[in-house]
Amino acid sequence: MIQPFISNASILLLCLFGHFLLIQRAQREGDGRRTASGKRVSSLTTGILFGAAGVLLVVSSVLLEGGIRLDLRNIDILMAALLGGPTAALIASAFIAVARLAQGGIYLASVVGVISVLATALASILLVRRLPVCRLATWMIGYAVNYLIIFATYGYVLPSNGLLVRSMMYYMVVSLPVIGLCYLLNSQLARINELYAEAQYNGEKYRQLFYSAHDLVYLFTVEDGQPRRILDANTAAAETLGYERDELLALSPKDMYDPAYLALEQDTESRCLLKGEQRMFEWNLKCKDGSWMQVEISGRMLRLSGQLVCLAVARDISLRKESERALLEANQKLERLSVSDGLTGIYNRRGMDLYYCKFWEKALDCGAPLAVLLLDIDYFKAYNDTYGHLAGDQCLKRIAMRLEVQAALAGGIACRYGGEEFAVVLPEADGLKALEIAEAIREAVSGLALLHAGSSVSGCVTLSIGIAVHTPKEEPGFIREELLQRADQALYMAKHGGRNRAVVWEKGQAEAEEAPEDLIG
Repeated sequence: MIQPFISNASILLLCLFGHFLLIQRAQREGDGRRTASGKRVSSLTTGILFGAAGVLLVVSSVLLEGGIRLDLRNIDILMAALLGGPTAALIASAFIAVARLAQGGIYLASVVGVISVLATALASILLVRRLPVCRLATWMIGYAVNYLIIFATYGYVLPSNGLLVRSMMYYMVVSLPVIGLCYLLNSQLARINELYAEAQYNGEKYRQLFYSAHDLVYLFTVEDGQPRRILDANTAAAETLGYERDELLALSPKDMYDPAYLALEQDTESRCLLKGEQRMFEWNLKCKDGSWMQVEISGRMLRLSGQLVCLAVARDISLRKESERALLEANQKLERLSVSDGLTGIYNRRGMDLYYCKFWEKALDCGAPLAVLLLDIDYFKAYNDTYGHLAGDQCLKRIAMRLEVQAALAGGIACRYGGEEFAVVLPEADGLKALEIAEAIREAVSGLALLHAGSSVSGCVTLSIGIAVHTPKEEPGFIREELLQRADQALYMAKHGGRNRAVVWEKGQAEAEEAPEDLIG
């Protein structure tokens, strides 16, 4: 009797595994009904599967006295109900009932067998409607109920109680391990289905995220630390770069990268992208039309099916970079305006202070001399009174242009110090060089030939220049404000000495506290 039951057990286990394969197929193809454990095959398919298995069980059954056949058909119906619901149980029981009647015709034992099958189906249906099908207790209760049904129906037909007891004991010894093994196998297969369904769901979710992302997302292979072939790319990557998706997949990432970036093998950002490390950096991507797009890329190394790949997410930052450049230019323009004189365009007093401090610190560091020139337009008040303020403004502009050129040639700066006064700061200029530059400035202004009928020293506009020079090693503890005071004193001496001249401040000169009225202007 052992051989038929081994065959029965094998049929049930194979049927259970076949049901698992059907679930896998339904999950891949997207059909079947969805339950808590994922996509399942339909009740009709489950019923047919277990019905076919039941037919095989009947065929391989053990024949007892009185025409009774003993097999595991009742467990088959119970499993059909547990895995496919009431409909599956009814279909499976119908298959088995027909097979039992067809096996030996209609007689008492076959009718009792059919009654046992139908009773098992009804009991299993009631069971799955009231108890959770995934618990071991439900399976064991179903087994116990079916065992009682078999005991009652077979006891009615078997000729002796001894044969009934022996048959049922043997049935229990064989069927109980089978139902337990089926439960364990089904639990493991159900867990596999859940994991598969979860993986499929996550894969679909990430696939949707991949293709619907607004950023440029592409996946490429990496060999020997170098990008080789693009495996996949989303719609945004193709559309933004101007390619058809098939065209993009035919490229290597190197075809899109700026050669200037790839040439920097030691550059950290390049190595991070090529190695796929998690890093955010800026890059240039080449579009189909040959233009370059500035992007911000995050790259990460992955391993898919044993192959090393890099997932790159790029965001177009061209507009942001353009805005940053515009903002930088605006800030630079504001900075220039803040240190520029509104009328003449050269540095104003603030601009002079900035550069004067830099030149002063440099002079202290290297011990080189520093010269300051203060310049005043002679009789400028009379010029305004004679020619008007608009002409005076034009005069200031033209003189400022000459000052700026001469100062730049000497490596210094020129600024409007206030009103008709200007200043020139000359780094690394001693007294002789400063005087030489001052004379060059006076000659340049005289060369403008700006008529000045109100001047008593010349028929054209002239300058008076005061020069002061400081060498740090000669005067320790000297402060920069004193150098300006000395230049101012030298300017006073130039005006007091007849104007239209340059005077270098010398130690021991008398400091005039107040300029006479006729020297003002």
